[in-house]
Amino acid sequence: MLTASHPGAGDRLTETALLAAALTELARVPPGHNGAVLDLGCGQGRLVADLLARGFDAYGCDFADDWLASDAAAAGRLASIDRHPYRLPYADGHFAAVISVSVLEHVQDKAACLHEVRRVLRPGGVAMHLFPAHWYLPVEPHLLVPLLNWFWPRCPRWWLALWAWLGVRNGFQRGQHWRRVWADNDRYCRAHLSYWSSARYRRLSTAIFGNCRWPMAFYLQHAAGGYPRLARRLPGRWLSGLLSRELRMAFLLQVRAD
Repeated sequence: MLTASHPGAGDRLTETALLAAALTELARVPPGHNGAVLDLGCGQGRLVADLLARGFDAYGCDFADDWLASDAAAAGRLASIDRHPYRLPYADGHFAAVISVSVLEHVQDKAACLHEVRRVLRPGGVAMHLFPAHWYLPVEPHLLVPLLNWFWPRCPRWWLALWAWLGVRNGFQRGQHWRRVWADNDRYCRAHLSYWSSARYRRLSTAIFGNCRWPMAFYLQHAAGGYPRLARRLPGRWLSGLLSRELRMAFLLQVRAD
C-alpha cells in the first residue's frame, strides 16, 4: 500500500505531545487514569508505544497486513480489525477514548467505522480524529500530486499521468518509472482515498453520536508545523482554525453521550 512518508522522530514526538494533551484536557483521560485508549488505524504501533511511554493505557488496532512488523514496545497490545463485516475486536464500552491520526481520509465506509467507534467507547467516552481536510493545500498529502484531493472522487487519469511524468513521487516511489507511479496512484485513489467535506462529517457525526465538535483552537495551540506556528502569532484564532479545518488539518471530536 502506498502511504505518506513516516514522520521523523521529532515530528512523532510533537504529534504524541498534541494527542497526550488532547487526551488529558479534552477527553479527561490523563496518564495513569483508569481508562484505556485506542489508536484506531495504529499501523506498526508507534503511537501506541509512545503513549505507553507517557503513562497511558494504550492499545491499537488495524488491518493485520498493516501491523505485522509492530513496534516492540507495543507488542501484545495490537489487534486486527475484521473486514467483512467491519468490526473492532473489542467489547462494547471498553475504551475511555479512541483516537485516529490520518485515518478517516482512507476509510471507505465511514458510517460503519464511526458506529464501531461509538460501540467500543464507554458512556461519556471521547473520540478524536486528526486528518487532512478535503481541500488540503498545496498538494494531496499522501501522493503529493497538486489538487488531487480537490478532484476526488473523480481523479482524472491524465492529471495523475502528468505529475508522474514530471517526476512527482512520494517517499515510497523514488526511482520508479513514471508509468508505474501513474498506475499505482490511480489504484490508490480509487481504493484508499475518501475525502469528505467538514459539513458531511458534521452530518454523520451528529447522526451517530448526537454531537460534533471541531476543537481547532486547541489544535493550533498544540500542533507543530508552519501553519500552526503562524496562526499562534496572528489575531483571529477562530478564522485561523476555520482555515486549517478546511485547507490543512482538521481535528474532529465526538462524545458518546449515553
